[in-house]
Parts: sequence; C-alpha cells; structure tokens
Amino acid sequence: MTHAAKEALHLLYMILAISPFACIVVCFACVSGISMDKRATFYNFSYHLDPRRGLASQWPLRFWLITILVYFLIAGYICWAPYTLSFTPEGFDTFIEISKFPLALLSLTLPVGVFISRLHSTQQTAAQIEATDMKNRLDAFHAQRKGIVDYIASLGTIELAHNVSLKIQINQAFHSVVFCNSTHETGALEADERVLRQVMRQVRSILDELSLLMPNFKPLKGRVSTDPESNESGIYLELVKLINDLCSKLSVSDYVIDQQSKKTPFTAILPGGEREQHLRLAGSYYELIAILNYCITISYYAMVSENRSESSLQSRLWMESLKKELHTLGRDTSLTFDPIKSYSTREHIYPAPLPKVVSEPA
Repeated sequence: MTHAAKEALHLLYMILAISPFACIVVCFACVSGISMDKRATFYNFSYHLDPRRGLASQWPLRFWLITILVYFLIAGYICWAPYTLSFTPEGFDTFIEISKFPLALLSLTLPVGVFISRLHSTQQTAAQIEATDMKNRLDAFHAQRKGIVDYIASLGTIELAHNVSLKIQINQAFHSVVFCNSTHETGALEADERVLRQVMRQVRSILDELSLLMPNFKPLKGRVSTDPESNESGIYLELVKLINDLCSKLSVSDYVIDQQSKKTPFTAILPGGEREQHLRLAGSYYELIAILNYCITISYYAMVSENRSESSLQSRLWMESLKKELHTLGRDTSLTFDPIKSYSTREHIYPAPLPKVVSEPA
C-alpha cells in the first residue's frame, strides 16, 4: 500500500470517527433550538447549565452522556462483530477481553456525570447566594426609604419663619431624588452629594433674586453686586420659577404651603404679548423664606441620617451655614414693605428687560 493510500485511509478513519459526533451535535442543536428552554440555544447546549432546572433537564448532561453511549455502541459493534454470543465462562472471558475499549468509553459516564453535577450544584449555590443578596439589598432599600420618610416626619411642626409654621413631611419621591443611587439592585446607599449641592445652589440663587427684588432690606444687602437685568415683575417671575422648580425637584410642592392656603395662579404677559401661566407658592416674604427653610431642613436631615463619608463633611457644613442664614432671615422682623405680598394679589404681571446702560468713553 502506497503512502498516499495510507493517508487517504487514515483520513477516512478520522471522518468515520468524527461523523457520529457531528450527527449528535446537529441533532442536539436542532432539538435545543426548538425546546421550551429559552436559555438553551443551538450553539450553547453543550455547556449551558440552568441553575433553575433539575440536573436531568440539563442539556450538557444529555449531550455528553448520549455521545459516550453512541461511541460505546459503535466501538462495541466493531469489536463484537466477528464473534457470536456464548453464555459460558469462556464466552464471558472473551467478552471482557475484547470489550476493554468500549467499556473504557462507557466508564466515562461516571466522571462526566459527576463533573457536570458538581458544576450544576455550584451554579445553584451561586444563584441562591445571589438571590439572598438581592433580597437583602431590596429589604435594605425599602427599609431606608421608609426610615427616611418616618424620620423626617418625626420632626413634626416647625416654625420655619416669622409666624409661619409647617408640618415637616416628605413622600417616597423625595427619597428617589436625594438617594438616587439607592435602587432595588444596589440596596441602601448614601444620599447623593451632588443633589444636595444642587439644592444649596438653587436656594442661594433664589436668595440672590430676592435681594434684587428687595434691595433696601438690610439682611439681604450685599448678596449680589450686579444690577438687575429685568424690571421688578421680571425678578418676581424668576423667583416664582426658581421656587417652583426647587419644590418640584424635591417633590414637596404640596407640603410647603399651609393646608388652608392654596396655590394662586397668575399670568405673566411678556413684552411680545405672549402669556405664561404660573402658580405662586409663597404669598409673602416670610412664606418664601419658610419654603426655602423647608427644603433645606429636609435635605439636611436626609444628609445627616445617611451620609457618613468624610467627603460629605464639607457639604454638611455648608448646609448648616445656609440653614442658619435662613433661620436669621426668617426671624428678622424689620421688614416694612413686602413686595412679594404685594404681587401675591395680582392676577397679571408685566415682566420686561431693563435697558442696558452703556458707558461712553471720556
């Protein structure tokens, strides 16, 4: 036999040896693809283990055991074909002698089954640990949400400004805003420092606008050094927008006004004739300060209840300083004229930009 013939024969033997495996792979790919197990696909059936299903339902176990059984039968047929059955001691000895390779193949079912079983049990253990951890994070998230709402509600009614007292309360939406990093998946995390700093920036912006509206009120003097860009109605409109935006973000628009009071609507008529509808929350200077104090108070107690990191210490000090400033503004009784109270009775306002003063060179 020539060398080329030997190579061709060797190639033929290789094809015959691989063809049963190829047929099994094609059959399992088709069956797993149309099965009810949506996680098993035509390409991952040989290694995908589903921890939610029993061991007998695992495609890798079926695939490899059937593959071993098929090769056992093929190898056995090749070894047994030249012989006939003989139920005698000599026949049994001959069977053992000629069946060493087929039986060796069949013996692979035990270690393969044990190996796949161990992998499956490991995945089930990991899935159970993950499920327990997920449940703990979920419980921690709901406990934090309920705890924050109850903790802030326990503050009761507080005098936030002169003759303005409000019952401190929040809803779960406030928790979603301030503790935006806390989710069902992450569990209970600290208050987001960026959100709290945003609240402080908005409160300072409102106080700056208020100082432009009340330039002669001594406690607010010196907050801003720039001249107003719009008339008094424009400043008032900007104040309303900023306050409504702040309360809306913290989901406290229904809590920052007394239950006997109502949000009063008004119309802003712009220079071009356009009309904007708005709702005012504050009917006086002290009510406005009370709203700001309300927002800072709930933000402050949300911060101190959960923030334990060193990086939040500076933000806490800033918020305490702003809280003291609002307390001082709310207790000041030297106010003689309240422009906010004056605007609270108007149904229409007319905001307009002020002409810019251009200095001529000398």
